[in-house]
Order: sequence, then C-alpha cells, then structure tokens
Amino acid sequence: MVAAMATARTDTARPPDVGDPVSLADASGGALQTVVVQRDEDRLCLGRPRFGGQEIAVPVGIRAAVDYTIAGVPCRVPVVTAPPRRGDDPVGLWVTLDGPPERNQRRESFRVPAAQPIELRWSNPDDADGEEMSLRGTTADLSVSGTKLRTDGRPEPADRLRVAIELDDPPDARIEADAEVVDVERPDGPAGIADITLAFSRLDPGHEDLLRGFLLTRERERRRREVGLA
Repeated sequence: MVAAMATARTDTARPPDVGDPVSLADASGGALQTVVVQRDEDRLCLGRPRFGGQEIAVPVGIRAAVDYTIAGVPCRVPVVTAPPRRGDDPVGLWVTLDGPPERNQRRESFRVPAAQPIELRWSNPDDADGEEMSLRGTTADLSVSGTKLRTDGRPEPADRLRVAIELDDPPDARIEADAEVVDVERPDGPAGIADITLAFSRLDPGHEDLLRGFLLTRERERRRREVGLA
C-alpha cells in the first residue's frame, strides 16, 4: 500500500491552458515534465512526459495529478490517464480530469514499499571522542523525504545520521543522505528489534533524481501487477 500525507489546498482554480508547462505527479512524488498540447472540456492532451531527459510511457488508468502555475500560484488538478478517442492525436498522453482544479499549498509525500539494504552511521553521544557507530538493516518503504526500516540497533529520536541505501534499479546504484530519526517503535518480538522512521534532511547531489527514478519504476510495476499487466 502507498501512504500519502495530507495536502493542504484552498480555493479553486482553472485547468491549465494549451501551451502551459505542467508536471505529471504520480504516487512516487516524481515530477514528469510536459506541456498541454490540447484541451477539451473534461480532458487534456499532454506531450509525452519526460524524466531525466527520457520519455516515460505512462499506462492507461493511472490516477495522478497535473501540477502547474497560474500567475505564479501553484495549482493542481487530479487526473486519470485515458486512451485517445476517435480522431484524437494518438501521439500525446490523454488524461481525463478527475476533480476540480485547486490551489496547491503543499506537495504530497508518498511512500513506496521497497526492501533495500541500508547502512546507518552516527556518532556515539556517550563517547567523548565521538566514536562512530554503524549498523545495517533493510528498508520497509522509501520516499524522496525519508524511509522506514527494521533493525536491531539503537538510534534514538532526534539522532542525526548518515545513511547509504543500495538500489537495484539501475543495478548497483547507491544513494546517500543526511537524515534524522523521527520515530522509534519497538514491536513485540526479539529484544532490541526496532522499527525506525528516518526523515532525509539532505540528499547528496544527483541522488534525489536517482531515487525518484527508482520510485517511479517501482510504482509503475506495482500498478501493472494490480491490473494484471505484469
């Protein structure tokens, strides 16, 4: 299941117009850059969305959102990707409006299930020489804003860490980030086991795009499995 934090929205807005640059946001939080090339009463035709300079194929039936601005004000309209109708441009990506467009005050942050090796490093607060502590674990989920993992270590809330996460797409990829422990849960079971929630305070340069690409791929795979296309 993909969890989403609530997003504050106020006031209504108009849909984007032809020629407006927009971003197609899906459940990973990734931003696929494109432009409106045609607009009907309840539909938009978008140019082929791109991520990292590469065209991205988006399946039909995906619930997403189109982000854009009006006079500098961020706006968002929910959409569902749709097949072209007779006479439509077959090259563009057609989406059907799935709700009223609204001013968007805060972007959503989604988490995607992902079991990836993770290493944590931090300074021992009880050691005057700042002895470095480290442990390994496996993530339960990932987003561009943080991760949750189960481990047998002892980081505590407010501890600041250095994290490294190994990704399997692309092969042998690795991201690193500064992070902070925001929650520790100790479930019933073996002593010392804890579920730790981390918030990334800074991803290394280039690593946010790498993580977004990984999350986009994982979420598309999950959705294809749901509709029996995998």
